[in-house]
Amino acid sequence: MSVLALSFGFGLITASVLALAAVGLSLQFGVTNYINFAYGEFLTIGAYLTWTLSHTLGLNIWLSVILAVIAMGVLAMLLNQFLLRPFTKKGVPLLFLLVVTFGLSLFLTNLVLAVWGPNFKSLDLPREVPHEIGPFLFTTSQMTIIAVAIVVMTAIHFLLTRTEIGKAMRAMSDSIDLAQVSGIDTDRITSFTWLLSGGLAGLAGIVLAINITSFQPAFGGEFLFVIFAAVILGGVGSPYGAMLGALIIGLATEMSAVLINSAYKNDVAFALLILALLLRPQGIKVLSLFFIDAVDRYRKYDADTGAQVKGEYALIFEEEYRRYAKHPDYNTLFADVDLSHAAEEIHNGYFSIDKKGGWTDT
Repeated sequence: MSVLALSFGFGLITASVLALAAVGLSLQFGVTNYINFAYGEFLTIGAYLTWTLSHTLGLNIWLSVILAVIAMGVLAMLLNQFLLRPFTKKGVPLLFLLVVTFGLSLFLTNLVLAVWGPNFKSLDLPREVPHEIGPFLFTTSQMTIIAVAIVVMTAIHFLLTRTEIGKAMRAMSDSIDLAQVSGIDTDRITSFTWLLSGGLAGLAGIVLAINITSFQPAFGGEFLFVIFAAVILGGVGSPYGAMLGALIIGLATEMSAVLINSAYKNDVAFALLILALLLRPQGIKVLSLFFIDAVDRYRKYDADTGAQVKGEYALIFEEEYRRYAKHPDYNTLFADVDLSHAAEEIHNGYFSIDKKGGWTDT
């Protein structure tokens, strides 16, 4: 069996774990516009909660996983509600929020040490024999990790593209101010995003613990750097980019072990991160903060005639523009936004919204 093929298979497993974590962090950043430095500790707590439920309380391991994921989602939502939201409501600089999340990271790390101690733990899983699947070698748990990642990524895609709350998350990612004016309850969407992000972090921590077989209080924080590499490579705030970034980082780190000492494989992630920042700091996303292709958002082509027609979101924003123009606080809300230009571009189907709420051509 080829060593290269085996390392490719291991890369798929790492990419699956990384995708769960990177998408959760990317969704949270896309809606809130700041990075959560305590995200690594969310992974850690998710794994320890699963261990407590299954090992100490004797619950079924998969039931423990579900309960731990839900608990981590609720914990993340509560931390946002009572710790972070008061700062955002006051409009403090983003640097303050970064300091708060860094402090939260230190607090949670020491909390884990106080509650569970510094010793290694392992989840109660049966001893497994690897199965040959073509050129790859996977255990049942590893195949489950890949399957879970595929199912969750598919669910995230349908959430963002087919549900009202997903569309609201995308609108907030483009412009929170315009989302508020159009009637979106931004506090509710932010809370849901933290719930989802925390759940994904907890799930990522659990499958990471399953993959590495044993874990200790610092393992989530140590993995955070690799998560950042995937998020930045894919484009910060872009969940689809995070998926692709996770695949690239996962494969690159594991396959590099064929050429270099495996102890240095995380250095490959660091090298890719540096290259991304130097050559393409906006990441590998395409023209959009929150979608894989801005052309699909605003510019559609008739399948029969090939003629260009207005995309789904161009029609949505055309309707919203008419509502904005009638808003009683129109002059205040849009003092810095050239909506006459936006209206013209809407009719042509060529526009996007930048992070400051300004209208720009795509």
